[in-house]
Order: sequence, then C-alpha cells, then structure tokens
Amino acid sequence: MDYADVQKSWLKRLVCPAARRLCEPRVLKRVFYPSLYSVLLRWCPGMLESVLLAIVFLLWLVWDADQLSEMQDQRTKKDLAPALKVAEFAQGSMVARLGTRITGLDGGLPIGGYTGSEASLRFADLRRKTHCLFAPKAVVWGNDWADVLESTGDPLAYNLLRCLPRLYRFCLESRAGRDVDGFVFEARGEHYGETLEA
Repeated sequence: MDYADVQKSWLKRLVCPAARRLCEPRVLKRVFYPSLYSVLLRWCPGMLESVLLAIVFLLWLVWDADQLSEMQDQRTKKDLAPALKVAEFAQGSMVARLGTRITGLDGGLPIGGYTGSEASLRFADLRRKTHCLFAPKAVVWGNDWADVLESTGDPLAYNLLRCLPRLYRFCLESRAGRDVDGFVFEARGEHYGETLEA
C-alpha cells in the first residue's frame, strides 16, 4: 500500500460518514427550514407577520430539539440494553420472571453484608493461616452453595445465577467506598477441583 492509497482510504473514512450524515432527513430539514425562515422573513411586509413567523420558527426548533432528545434516548437505551438486563437481574427484580426455579435472589442487604455466608466462613480458616497482615481484618463476602441434583440442571450454573445479585451488590458497595475487601465463590464438588482445567 503506497502513500496515495493511504491518503485515499483516510479521505474515504472521513468523507463517507459526513456525507451519510448530510443525507439524513433530519439534517436536510435543519438546513431547509432555517433557509425557508430567512427567505420568508425578507418577504414579510409588516412587524406582526415577522413576529408570528418568528414564533412559528421557535416552536419548530423546540419540537425538533424534543424529537432529537427522544431519538438519543432510544439509541442510548438500545446500546445499554444488555447492561440494563444484567443489572436488573442482579438487583433481584427478575425473581418473578424466573419463578421458583432460582431461589435465594436477595433484594435487601443483611446487617454486616454477607460476611456470614458459607463461603466466607470457610474462607476464614484460610485467612487465619496466612501470614498476610491485612487478612484477619479483611471483610469478605461470599456465596451460599445450594446442592442441586445434576439431573435437574447444572449445579454450577444454578449457583452462579443465585450468586449474581450478591456479587452485583458487592460491586456497588465497593464502588461506593464501603468497607468490603473481597468476594469468594465456593464451588463444591470434587470434579470442580480435580485438575487445573476443571
């Protein structure tokens, strides 16, 4: 690829989006209506007609700005739809949609967080045995493993779904600067720790 090709590709990347934007109906209207307003304003014979024309033009500007705002809201909602679904699930509002298949979706926060969970209590033994100076005072949340028959579904997936609201809440607490230091997820079963791949 020589210099001329690089220059052409750069020019194409710059011009094509600009040309596409200019061809949008909204942009054409924004060029057409102010031009029409300026032409009509020159032809208005009296002050009253000029004021009425200015009021109509201002009303159109307000309407156009409102339409643009709605379009941007819809585009933003579309872009953020997956993140909003994850957040909605994590806050526990999808309990009704999932029914009783997944239990233990926590909406509220118990006093002290989830430091009394099974995983964090088991992890406390490891923290006591380490030489880390910060480990004894660390505030660690964790999951509560629920035993599920493998015939009804994947136990790991089931427990991950149960744990999502708690993990999301932990992230919110951490981001807010609250006193939380770590999150432990316990996966019970020998087959989860037999090899590094597992």
